[in-house]
Amino acid sequence: GFDLAQLQPELVANGPDKDIVVAHRLRNHIIVLGTPSDIEEFLKPLDAEAEREGRRRAAVVFVNDAHPSEQQISNIRGADQCYFLASSPLNPTSIEMANVEACSRIVMFADTSLENDPDEPGLIDAGVIFAYRFLKQNRYRDKACRCVMELVEDGNMSYLRDDGEGSHEHASRIHTQPLFAQGQVYSSSICTTLLVQAFYNEDILLIASSLLTGTPDYITSTGGSGAEPPTSPVLVHTEISAQDMKSCASYGDLFKLYLGRGLMPLALFRLCDEHEPRNEDRFVLTNPSKDLPLRPKDIAIVLEQPGYRR
Repeated sequence: GFDLAQLQPELVANGPDKDIVVAHRLRNHIIVLGTPSDIEEFLKPLDAEAEREGRRRAAVVFVNDAHPSEQQISNIRGADQCYFLASSPLNPTSIEMANVEACSRIVMFADTSLENDPDEPGLIDAGVIFAYRFLKQNRYRDKACRCVMELVEDGNMSYLRDDGEGSHEHASRIHTQPLFAQGQVYSSSICTTLLVQAFYNEDILLIASSLLTGTPDYITSTGGSGAEPPTSPVLVHTEISAQDMKSCASYGDLFKLYLGRGLMPLALFRLCDEHEPRNEDRFVLTNPSKDLPLRPKDIAIVLEQPGYRR
């Protein structure tokens, strides 16, 4: 069979212990813990983003102790800067071997081999939970905010929180949790629900895409061109001016003010931790309460009429 060592990045000893090796040459790379079934599809958005920005795509390291299929091997061999590290994917040692200190992002897949365990269905997310908490509780804490994690069971969201301790108080409201709202957690159950609803109303996927990306996909879906001026409202991010912030104590006040200007507020784009000066990570507060106090650095997400001038 094919020698997987040909796909691994260069590993060198790190420190006095010769058994501890690290992919030291990799910088600003993406670590993928687990192997997606279709590697080619996984790489497409990364390649497209790099092409738009006129740069070379960042290196991608897939970490897994399960032997890849022939198709996966072919995809890795045929892709630029793509590697495979044969090691347990959600083990702290494997994360360090992949040079976590120098990476730009970490993607964690749930261990689907545990999916059919009738006794412990919640264990499917255990590896992701432990790997994430390992990052948060060690010197890699700054990398924890660069994680994108797959959860199969919504109720396991509470285990990712520092104060969670396994509490399921908010388990039924996964969409209100900051980790989910800012895009760090991908829930397959929510995606499944969305696809089921799309069977009855095909417009749901277009609406969801516009809300998530801010791009008016409905223009091209109805035969128009993305380069043409839109005839329907478009989704935009607008900074709340200092004057508006003074006159609006709550989201309800802002809602009324913007409606008078022909804008339809949908959500707020809020800093995860406004007390940390270097933190620029934000999450989306969808359909906020009218009594929710505004914060100085909040950004409003609104529907804007074509031709509107702010």
